[in-house]
Amino acid sequence: MQQLAQAAYQPYVARIGRRPAPMTTDYATITIARSAWVAEQGGYLVGLLVLEPAEDHLLVDNVAVAPDARGLGWAAGYCDWPKSKPTPGGCPRCGCIPTRP
Repeated sequence: MQQLAQAAYQPYVARIGRRPAPMTTDYATITIARSAWVAEQGGYLVGLLVLEPAEDHLLVDNVAVAPDARGLGWAAGYCDWPKSKPTPGGCPRCGCIPTRP
């Protein structure tokens, strides 16, 4: 996940003058402490989604797509995914309760 974030966010370093927060995130910790999902294609990691559920909302903290997978619909699918997984007792807006790895 760390390598994917590095590659996905590298183009923004020059624009904002520093590394974006997703490039400095400790993904080993986030996997344990928060909700993270990955997408694979052909055995390679192509997408990363980090959700942070709260009592009254679901924060989409990070959506990253590998540079060679851009334009294939991974980010759009990730943005729609929480809405497609309603679970009773979950987020009041979408009903989603992400599982923690």
